[in-house]
Amino acid sequence: MRLPNGFIGTLPGFFQFFNDSSMKQQKLPVKVISGWEVRSRLLGNENGTKQELAELLAGRFPDELASRLPPKRKAFMNTDDRMDIFDAVGLAVTFQNKRMGNPS
Repeated sequence: MRLPNGFIGTLPGFFQFFNDSSMKQQKLPVKVISGWEVRSRLLGNENGTKQELAELLAGRFPDELASRLPPKRKAFMNTDDRMDIFDAVGLAVTFQNKRMGNPS
């Protein structure tokens, strides 16, 4: 299944696509896990930073992620694109932990 081109990369478009009646007919389960929940479960602090989460995950999966860990950014710098990798892994780890009944 592919998202239409106009919807890729936009959260409202994503939800619009999945709220479409044809998607409801397929009864696909959707789980919503917020960034707050990811940080709370993995860092034990919902106010943790993306950098802290990335460092935690790079330590947990050093062979896969350590080489992709960007340096700490300064306040004037944009977020490094590599941080998306850590967001995705954090989401996957949180989902798996919830599914297995683990608190973190």
